[in-house]
Amino acid sequence: MTQMRKLLVVDDDSDLLIATRMQLRGSYTVLTAESTDEAMKTLQEQDVDLVLLGVGLGGENGLDGIKKIHEVHPSVGVAMLSGMKDPKTVVTAIRAGAIDYLAKPLCENQLAEVVEKAVATRDVQERREALIVSQTSIGNGGVHIVYRSKRMGDLMAEADK
Repeated sequence: MTQMRKLLVVDDDSDLLIATRMQLRGSYTVLTAESTDEAMKTLQEQDVDLVLLGVGLGGENGLDGIKKIHEVHPSVGVAMLSGMKDPKTVVTAIRAGAIDYLAKPLCENQLAEVVEKAVATRDVQERREALIVSQTSIGNGGVHIVYRSKRMGDLMAEADK
């Protein structure tokens, strides 16, 4: 049995968050946040496969949220979520680092494709990083444990001390 993918949906519309959680129940583990700051706190505590980030977040610009998320969590995929498909906004989002742009309401088949693309991209990045680490440690005889969670990184840093 495969592990259920974990999504973080960030939008200022609490009704949308509830509806999305209900719609995707059974297919995904859905976490929600109503702001970028709340999403950042969740990302510190949870390892997610994809962030669905609303373009308009009340007083915030969701496009700025892409940069904030990637500064702290560069390997997590971020897809933009909007009620309108404005070509200029789509291009801006992709240039800012979004892996895709989804229109509300969510189509589960399209979402599944985006989630799998995010997971595949992250897997490739992790393999690449592991290869780089293994290649750089061959000469000095060091041993490296490959991990992806922040908690494991904290534990390894503590063990090094």
